[in-house]
Amino acid sequence: PKCNDKKVVDSGDDKWLACPKDCPVWADDRGDGVDCNFECVEATPKACIKVNPKEPIPDNDMGICRACLVDGCDVCTTAGEDTCAKCQPGFTLKEGKCENDNKYYWY
Repeated sequence: PKCNDKKVVDSGDDKWLACPKDCPVWADDRGDGVDCNFECVEATPKACIKVNPKEPIPDNDMGICRACLVDGCDVCTTAGEDTCAKCQPGFTLKEGKCENDNKYYWY
């Protein structure tokens, strides 16, 4: 694949296909209404956000742009790190993490 070329994939495609070094991560374009539509982008938060604002983290180890890995997070920050900007209902935002509001309840 070439940088920023969209590629629609299905089960018959090579799942180990890698992006070139100039744009080493796959970004999943979910805003165009086409399922499984990816493109290779630079490993920067800006490049990931341009394709999919909900996946702002370039993960070189996994080779993808991904969402932040914060339990209870609804919206990730755009810093490219595992930090949250807004938590889901039932969680409180504290220093980029989401704290469960019910963690101290006993049954």
